[in-house]
Amino acid sequence: MPIVTRLPGILYKVGNLLGASWNYLTANSFDECVQQCLNRAGCNGVNYLEPQRACSILNVGIRDITVVDPSTYDRVPNVIHAYVGCARKASVGCGRQAPQYQPNLTRFKRIIGGYEARAHSWPWLVTLNIAQGEGHICGASLLRVSENAEESDILLTAAHCVTQEKTMATNPVAFSPSQVTATAGNHHHYTVEAGEVNRQVVQIRFHSGFRFTAKYGAPNDLAVLKLATPIPFSDTIRPICLPAAREPIPTSKTCVVAGWGRNSSRNPNEYPISLQQLVMQVHPPSTCLGTTWGSVYREDQMICAGSLQGTSSTCRGDAGGALACQQADGSWTLYGSTSFYVSGCLKANSPPIFARVSQYISWITQNVREMTSIPF
Repeated sequence: MPIVTRLPGILYKVGNLLGASWNYLTANSFDECVQQCLNRAGCNGVNYLEPQRACSILNVGIRDITVVDPSTYDRVPNVIHAYVGCARKASVGCGRQAPQYQPNLTRFKRIIGGYEARAHSWPWLVTLNIAQGEGHICGASLLRVSENAEESDILLTAAHCVTQEKTMATNPVAFSPSQVTATAGNHHHYTVEAGEVNRQVVQIRFHSGFRFTAKYGAPNDLAVLKLATPIPFSDTIRPICLPAAREPIPTSKTCVVAGWGRNSSRNPNEYPISLQQLVMQVHPPSTCLGTTWGSVYREDQMICAGSLQGTSSTCRGDAGGALACQQADGSWTLYGSTSFYVSGCLKANSPPIFARVSQYISWITQNVREMTSIPF
C-alpha cells in the first residue's frame, strides 16, 4: 500500500524563473515538469494539485529552501505555491527484480555455457560506453546510495575499464569522465527500450592500489563512478546489495555473472546483441591457488569462479559486471566485479577472476559518500 504524503511545493512554468542560484529543474512543457518532480520524489501519482502552471517539490531531491512569503509573490511572476499530494512508491530495496522480470536459472543445473538472460532480470547492470566510436567497453553495477532515496548516481566497475591502457602497469590514469557514458535498463544493444536511461559520467575514482600487469594480475581492480544526474529506480532499473565487510562467499550459493562481452573464443569480433548470463560456481581459495593464476591470486582481494574445464568464461567486454549471488531471502548481493581472464577467454584450469567486493566495503562507502549528490 503506497504511503500518501502531502508535500509543500513551489510551482513554475518553462525555464528557471527563479534564476540559477535556486538550482531548479527546467522543462519544455507543464506535463514534463510535473513528471520530473514526481520521479525525483519517488512518487507514482498525484492525489491533489492546485490548478496552476508549474512544478517542483520542496525538500525532495531538489534542495532545501524557505517557502517564499506570500507578500513577495508579485516579485516572482508565474511562480505559485501549492501542495502536491504524493502517493509514494514502495521502496525497491536492493538486489530484487520486479516480479515480471525474474531471472531464468532453471535452464542449466551446472556450468556448461552462457545463454541469453531474461530481459531486465539483472536491473542493476549498466553498460559503459566510451567516446571515439568504441561503443560498449564494460559493465558496471548500480549501487543504492541512501535508504531514503529511490534513485542513484553511483556505479561500481573495474578500474581497468576506465583507465588509459598505457598507464595501467605503472601509474594508472583514468579516462576523462566526458569520454564515458552509462546506459541503464538496456537489454538489446541496438534497441532503445522503454525505461532505458543514459547518463554522462562526471567523476571517476579508482583504488589507489590498482595495477594491471602480467606479473601481478590486477589487484584492487575497482572504480567508483558518479553520474551527472541520478537515475530513478523503476521496474527495469534497480540497485544491487553490497555484502558486509569481509563477508565470505559460501560455495553453496547460486551465483550469476552477466554481460554484453565477447561470446566467442575464436572470433574476437563476435559480440552478442542481447545480454548474456552464466551460472557460476565460486571456488575455495585452495582451488584458485592451484590454477593458472596461482602466482597472482590474492585470497583477500580476489575470487575465482566458473568452469575449470575451460568450457565457459567471461570475456572482453564483461569486465566490471557483477558476480551476483542469491541470498536465502531471494535478494542478490554483489560479491565480485569481473576483473580478468585468460587470453582467448577459454582454457582449462583458468577460471575468470573477480575483485572481492566485500574486502573493499569501507573504501566503497567512503567514496560513495564523498561523491554522490544525493542526501543521506
